[in-house]
Amino acid sequence: MSKLAKEIPIEKIVARQVSLGQQSHRRETVYKKALDFPSISISRETGSGEEEVVEELKRILGWQVYDKNIVERIANNAALNAKLVEAIDERTRSEFRNWIKAVFQNSLIQSDQYMRHLSEVILSIAKHGRAIIIGRGANFILPKGQTLDVRIIAPLQHRAYYTADKLSIDYEKAKRMVIYSDNERQAFLHKFFNRTEFDPLNYDVIINTGNMNYKTAARVIVEALCSKFAMKLENLKA
Repeated sequence: MSKLAKEIPIEKIVARQVSLGQQSHRRETVYKKALDFPSISISRETGSGEEEVVEELKRILGWQVYDKNIVERIANNAALNAKLVEAIDERTRSEFRNWIKAVFQNSLIQSDQYMRHLSEVILSIAKHGRAIIIGRGANFILPKGQTLDVRIIAPLQHRAYYTADKLSIDYEKAKRMVIYSDNERQAFLHKFFNRTEFDPLNYDVIINTGNMNYKTAARVIVEALCSKFAMKLENLKA
């Protein structure tokens, strides 16, 4: 589990996200609809330094971060899931179910109850707005008009050295771990979404951290967020 998942108790994370959703509804007089606070989905290559980029995004925006561990813990905890999903009206929940059915019409997800459930959790998080969702195919689940889809990449050598340094292991072992993790992620996306993470058309922004430091990468993402949704930074902050 990343350090992002350890910072705040999961119960407080869910409560805060519900609160953010309630705040966005109260601002309907300023913005045309309740979903006007977008979310960010992040797809990443192993060892590309997404944690550092996300930490900077969190500092700038004040948004809650949901990595795959947090999303799965919410999906597996009936009480937390109920609190998150039930804060959304039944009409929206029905729209979620129809959206999931349409997105995965030709996918194995139709026979996988857990993945359908996980998708509903991801949609619920995004509905409340101002969330950074890492992995779990979030960019394939969330509506494009409400999400900035980001891909973070780096050369294999760069990622292997990063992983070796972070885990205090030798380079060759780190390289094998990176390749294995990449293959596992691609297998997951192919199995449940019948999609590939390598298609650049799946993303609004692709960041190469082999050529850009993490703080600069975060600033590029924030600029893209403001541009895509025609909103000023001060209006996007939590």
